[in-house]
Parts: sequence; C-alpha cells; structure tokens
Amino acid sequence: MGGWLLFCCPKTGGSIEEIEEWRKFGDYSVSSLGRVRRDIRGYSRWLHADPILNGWITVRGYRAYVLRIDGEKREYTGHVLVAEVFIGPRPEGMYVCHGNGNPLDNRLSNLRYDTPAGNAADAQRHGTFHRGSRTGGSKLKEDDVLEIFTLLREGAVPQVEIAKRYGVKASCITGIKKGRSWAWLNPSQSLFAEV
Repeated sequence: MGGWLLFCCPKTGGSIEEIEEWRKFGDYSVSSLGRVRRDIRGYSRWLHADPILNGWITVRGYRAYVLRIDGEKREYTGHVLVAEVFIGPRPEGMYVCHGNGNPLDNRLSNLRYDTPAGNAADAQRHGTFHRGSRTGGSKLKEDDVLEIFTLLREGAVPQVEIAKRYGVKASCITGIKKGRSWAWLNPSQSLFAEV
C-alpha cells in the first residue's frame, strides 16, 4: 500500500512529489519517505491510535524509534531503518549518509551507503563538519591560532612559552607548527614544513 506525498524541497523551497512505498520490518512497516508505522496493535489502547510513529530527535539531530522486534525492545534511527529495509544490509565500515545534509530527511532518495571519508566530505560540503573551536573540546579559538601562527613565524617566543600563554600543552603548539592540527586555518603552512 502506498500513496503520493508532497514535500518541500530544502534546496529550492519548491515542492517535491514522491510516491510512498511501505516495506515490512517485523511488526512494523518502513516507508520510502522515512516514516515508520505499527502494523499490529495488540492492545485496545492502540485500536484508535495513529499507527505512524513519531519517535524522537536524538541529541545528534536524528529521528529515532524504539521498536519491539521478536519481543525485544531496540532503538533504531530512521535513516538506518530506511536504508537497511530498502537498500539492504549495511556493508561493514560504511555509514548511512544524507545527500542533502538534513539528518531528519530520511527519504530513500536522500540516503546512501558511503565510507567514513565520504561522510566527512558530505559534512564539509553541507557546512556541518565541526573543526576548530566548533568541536566543543577545543581550548583554542581561531583568533588564538592565528596569533600562534604569527608567533611561530617570527620565532622570537619559544613553543613552551606559547603553550603556557594559551593554556595548552607544548605538543599542541608542535601540532600546529607541523600542520597536524589547525592546518586548514594556516594559509602559509609550507613555512613550517620540515625538510
């Protein structure tokens, strides 16, 4: 059983019409448009309930569901459910990637299996790749690192002193100098390359 649904296109703002196909997954069905429904309602309290499950949004921004499969409750994310039901089992080491970068757009046409490197390339293209001070664990900000680049270029202040000044370890400053960290921020990285 399927039908047509109208979606708003995230890129153009226009609408997209797609046919919805449902496939079985235990006592549930998963839609090619990313929806999940309960097929069997064993309790009277479910008789008039909407069989389409809402799930919840995880801290990472994905829609998730708790499904009871073979009597055991298990948590699933929507994109993984759609990919495994429609594309097939996920190859080892592969990720389920969203083509448009929207973690809530679980339409089959938006999902694919890809390598971790492909997923990271997607994140950079979509602007969702966290680097620098956006990682949350960084002690340094972009402005700090630009100042560190200047200090390293001038060579007047020892790396240990630079590290103390910014509250980081000397190995952090060495990583910046050798281009192992923050290299994307340094336009003249080649100045620090070791011969």
